[in-house]
Amino acid sequence: MGVKKPVILSLLSAPFVIGALVIGIYAGSTTDEKPAEKCAECHANSTEFKEWQNSAHADSLKTIQKEPKANTACIKCHSSDYNSYVRSTPWGAKVNPPTPQTAKNPVSCSSCHRHDSGIKHNLLMPLDKLCISCHKFDCG
Repeated sequence: MGVKKPVILSLLSAPFVIGALVIGIYAGSTTDEKPAEKCAECHANSTEFKEWQNSAHADSLKTIQKEPKANTACIKCHSSDYNSYVRSTPWGAKVNPPTPQTAKNPVSCSSCHRHDSGIKHNLLMPLDKLCISCHKFDCG
């Protein structure tokens, strides 16, 4: 009389699969897309975007690519590819995270901001937690 378990499981997992696909599309699920360039479509003339272009954040990936001891752990703070990887990798998928050699995007807009965040300035988390999530002096 009842619905079989596979049907129920399929119905329950559908929102998660759809959510992962939407997040993957939104976040840019490949490292070939340059998040800052996408932001530039609307924000290229903003003071903030111009400041970013001349900042150490814009060169963050080059910094670790020159470092012989750099490894995958460095990507979390030195590249926006890590956040895109985390948001777009389907749950349970066995995909290798970007490395200093395969990453393509430095710390850019999407490393700290997302339009739908609901936090002031569209930050991913409150400012008092955001900066220290990378700037904690534990690398090297």
